[in-house]
Amino acid sequence: MDALCIDFGTSSIRAAIRRQKDSVSHPLPIAPGSQIDNASIPSAIFIPIAGDKIFFGVKALEAGLTAQPRLLFESSPKSWLSPTNISQVHKSEVSRAPFSRFQLIAGLLAVAVQDSVVAAKHIFKVKTNTLSFRISHPVWSTSDRQRIASIYDQLSHIAFSANGTAITHEMSTDQFMHWYKKVSQTSGKLTFDVDVEEPVAAALELLPDPSPNNRSATLVVDVGAGTIDLGLFVSVLPDDYSKVTRKLIPMTPARSLFGAGDEIDDALIKLVTKRLGQNGSVDLLVLKNDIRRSKETLFETGSLVFRNVQISREELVRTDKLQKMAAGLKAAIKEMLEDAASQFKTQLQTSNHGISHLDVVFAGGGANLQFLRKIVGSVVAMGDTQLTSSQTEVTTPRGFEVDASRARMAVALGGTTPAADWPSTEMQQPKIRSLSTPL
Repeated sequence: MDALCIDFGTSSIRAAIRRQKDSVSHPLPIAPGSQIDNASIPSAIFIPIAGDKIFFGVKALEAGLTAQPRLLFESSPKSWLSPTNISQVHKSEVSRAPFSRFQLIAGLLAVAVQDSVVAAKHIFKVKTNTLSFRISHPVWSTSDRQRIASIYDQLSHIAFSANGTAITHEMSTDQFMHWYKKVSQTSGKLTFDVDVEEPVAAALELLPDPSPNNRSATLVVDVGAGTIDLGLFVSVLPDDYSKVTRKLIPMTPARSLFGAGDEIDDALIKLVTKRLGQNGSVDLLVLKNDIRRSKETLFETGSLVFRNVQISREELVRTDKLQKMAAGLKAAIKEMLEDAASQFKTQLQTSNHGISHLDVVFAGGGANLQFLRKIVGSVVAMGDTQLTSSQTEVTTPRGFEVDASRARMAVALGGTTPAADWPSTEMQQPKIRSLSTPL
């Protein structure tokens, strides 16, 4: 089967495909006209104030960035599936909204699946019956796994089985209700050949190759809008003559730290709100609608000017919210390295194929956030033994099929890895916490 992976992100949705006859994964340009890039469907849902229409993806973001009255504009619906919100998923986001959160996410995912299949057919001439569908997700704790996985399974079944139905980026609410009733009547459960945990998928794509007949250790830090996903792996590469493929082995349970890019958004909005004062409510709505672009400008240039209010990057980083985020990330990585300490010490004392160096690889839309990179770089110490470390830059190759960077596409690309090469994580017990929750 050809593997198609949907990376359902908090701020955008991306996809990649690996054909059965191919040894590499290919990103898919599923979002022509997107304000993000041609590979990223905005994770946006918009319902105008009259409640008579519904917009998904590119259309929803376009509508949301205007000043038109709205019943609902949500640019991070994946947050509805977080451990703290999952119990409310079958309720409406706002009292007058005609659909539940679950129904809205199902529609958004169905649009993404449809656009991904269309791109795969157009570019690679694949047939739907040869596709094996996968969808990525954060790492869930043992206590949350069953209830959240069940919701993901239901959403995936609707989205994938609805491929080819009349779902579009803009519909009347009557059309959408008719569509949903039709596709939700089909019972069943999809069987996925692999469970695509986001830090594992990113690692499979981005881990640097060690020299043959050797092993290496890598920490993957995937910075998204809703979570920072962490994975610590040892990679074993047999010699050139071996028939055994490279193995990726988790050294400690993967982590998903809930509260990432969205936390930065909130901190920036609070700073601007304080400066604008009580008369800035209309202007503030404009900022909220375009917060992610404003945030990127701030981190790239070092400052943001909005309605005669200037905010510096250093000022934002010093806020309590970002300081708590940095402290939570630092504590989580320190804990992971301490959990793996015995393995590192054993390998350091090994004369043959030992590990004394740790590669750090950043992925996701926040891969270039320097204040997080500094935090991560400061935490590599193993008791009596000092590991050397370096940050491995992820480059986007020439001829990359989409406008998005390889770091942004990492989860989708790695998520297409053949099942036979997928690392076993069944013995791991993941640890989930908020970035701002003390250890």
